[in-house]
Amino acid sequence: MMRFSCRRAGCADRPLVSRVLQRKCACGGHSKSGSGCEECRKRRGQKQGESQDPSWALPMSVEEVVQAGGDQLEPPTRMAMEAGFGHDFGSVRVFEPPIHAGYRQLAHALLAGDDAEIGAACVALGLVRAGDDPAPLVRVMHVICEPLERDAPFDPRAYDLLQRGAEVTQMAVEHRLFRTPGHQVFLLRALVGLDAYLKALGTVRNWHRLFREVTAAATSATSRRR
Repeated sequence: MMRFSCRRAGCADRPLVSRVLQRKCACGGHSKSGSGCEECRKRRGQKQGESQDPSWALPMSVEEVVQAGGDQLEPPTRMAMEAGFGHDFGSVRVFEPPIHAGYRQLAHALLAGDDAEIGAACVALGLVRAGDDPAPLVRVMHVICEPLERDAPFDPRAYDLLQRGAEVTQMAVEHRLFRTPGHQVFLLRALVGLDAYLKALGTVRNWHRLFREVTAAATSATSRRR
């Protein structure tokens, strides 16, 4: 128990009593946190579990992308990327073959400007459920990856992270793309990651052609491993 000294004359030292604000729970009891007593929290958790739509479960591929550590780039791919971008790619990681194949498919589709193939790659990666319309997510990919799609010099200062983030969020909410937190993390990581590389390199250049070279190097390295 803590004590404090009072400066008033004739006042003896008194123990400092901690007062914790308690809020009344819906059931009539009291809760320190304001989130309800333990029993009420358990009941709310059960109701949420019963009403949760199982079709909104996080696809395994998205979960792996968000959580898995991945492996370092193959030396030829890393050398090609570092030579082209003039930047250290030692922190970049690659993932299991099915996920890697989905990203190669997405990269080639972005380079070709093929919306149907971009949508197919999003399905393969688990970002869109089979049978759902991939068009909204394809538009999101165009917003995020514009510097990689334009076959022209692009100034990194023109990549406004806040504006693009607002566009992505608006489309994602409107079309229910954020079915789980994992989808939101995945898309925002892609947006922030590309912004970070563009700003770190900081030069006006044709990012599309560099992206094409890197994609070709990755495809070649994958073919050699087979």
